[in-house]
Amino acid sequence: MTNADHSAVWKRLYRELARAETEHYRIQEEMNRILLGTPCGAPLTDGQYRKMKAGAEARAAYEDYQRAIEQFRAFVDEGIIPDDVKER
Repeated sequence: MTNADHSAVWKRLYRELARAETEHYRIQEEMNRILLGTPCGAPLTDGQYRKMKAGAEARAAYEDYQRAIEQFRAFVDEGIIPDDVKER
């Protein structure tokens, strides 16, 4: 891999990491807002549904963030290029 290729992969993985981190924290803030703004004992169809949806979105964003961290770490530490980056 040339230095230019290495630099391009590093930049792409870093941008993906920054995007995933920003999205994770944005969704976490939204979930906290929902949890703090929903009174206990709210009907299942209203408050509990919003909490469950926010939790699922937060979990998915966290998993995406963890994947981005692992891909960036694997490239920096071991030179492993993720398959989805190789295909582009």
